Amino acid sequence: MDIRRIRPAGRRTDSAPARPSHHPETLHDRDRHLRTAHRA
Repeated sequence: MDIRRIRPAGRRTDSAPARPSHHPETLHDRDRHLRTAHRA
């Protein structure tokens, strides 16, 4: 069983936010989520 195959590093940012530079979209999503949480 390959865990890497089940959940890639790019798809799961909440589980392994190690390379956000590789996926700027995920970073933006995270920022937005945090902002919304703070706003609410």
